[in-house]
Amino acid sequence: GWGRFTGIARSLKKGRKFDRLIFSDSVDLRIPTKNLSLFPALKEYIGKQLEVRGWPSRQKDHYSILVRHPAALIVQ
Repeated sequence: GWGRFTGIARSLKKGRKFDRLIFSDSVDLRIPTKNLSLFPALKEYIGKQLEVRGWPSRQKDHYSILVRHPAALIVQ
């Protein structure tokens, strides 16, 4: 269900539909490329402690949280 999660973004992976902030091998944030204009440069989040609000989705042992707006992503 919906939750509030914290962690440190380790890297950035760019894709066609989504850019991903990678927290670990099993956790990432997905930001739709069509929403990137709402966010500051995603590389600014790397190495920082982040609080994310949203609905995690799971595929086997991998968790991903879809973030569409910067209000759901807070630098602590």
